[in-house]
Amino acid sequence: MPKRPSNSHQLGDKARGYICQVFLEEGWAVNNIYSDYGEDLLVRIFNKEYSCPFYFFVQTKGCKNVPELLVKNGRYISYPLKITHLEGWKHFLEPVVITIWDERTKVIYWQIIQEAIKEFNINKDQRELRVYIPIENVLNKEGLMRIAVRTSKYFSRFERES
Repeated sequence: MPKRPSNSHQLGDKARGYICQVFLEEGWAVNNIYSDYGEDLLVRIFNKEYSCPFYFFVQTKGCKNVPELLVKNGRYISYPLKITHLEGWKHFLEPVVITIWDERTKVIYWQIIQEAIKEFNINKDQRELRVYIPIENVLNKEGLMRIAVRTSKYFSRFERES
């Protein structure tokens, strides 16, 4: 019988399930992305059952112990991401949201990658870079509203530049 690889796969699957559920409960459409180039989900925003022309990508991560990742007086989660992914996401027109699901507390934290890395100089010789996710960014009703507003701003900027 085949053996399921490591607990990290199980943790990742659980994280994806919890994260999808938050978006679905808000009435947003969630599409799984199976070719793994760093993006796990494509989420389309709906407002009161009406589709909006706004969508964003999601990178889902699971963590067994978020307190171990806290920095800056416990105000941020420091999470390593591959430079190859960050370099690509930097050029996306759509927001890419990193989500960290804490298995212990079941809380999901989020950050828009493009906003997190705009201060960094990405060195292609590095393998990974630590991104900071504010612990105040919880994926709840308020967090979803903030993501929707920021996503609409990305698309508004694109329209102005076009």
